[in-house]
Amino acid sequence: MLDFSDPRFWLDLAKWLIALAAVVAVWMRRPGEDAAKAVSQLEEEVTRTQHAMATRLTQIEERIAHMPTDDELERLIGTVKAIEARLTGLDSGQNTMRHQLNRIEDYLLKTKQ
Repeated sequence: MLDFSDPRFWLDLAKWLIALAAVVAVWMRRPGEDAAKAVSQLEEEVTRTQHAMATRLTQIEERIAHMPTDDELERLIGTVKAIEARLTGLDSGQNTMRHQLNRIEDYLLKTKQ
C-alpha cells in the first residue's frame, strides 16, 4: 500500500520524475540537434558557393580589365582598313610590275632568237 507520509516514497517518486524529465529532455532535444546539423551544413554550402562566386567574379573582372574599349576597337578597325587599302595598292602595283616584267621577258626571248 502507498504510504504518502513515508519520505522514501517521495524520494522514489522524485527519482522517477527526474529520470522521466531527463528522458523527455533528451527526446525533445534530438530534433533540435538534427536541425542544428542541417543549418550547419547549409551554412557550409552557402560559404562554399559564395567563395566560388567571388572567384568567378574576380576572373570576370580580370578579363574585362584586359578587354579593349570601344575607342581602341574603332582605332584598330581604322588601322586594319588602312592596311587593307595599302595592300590593295601594293597588289595593283605588283600586277603592273609583273606585266612589265612579262613584256621585258617576251622582248628578250624574241630578240635572242
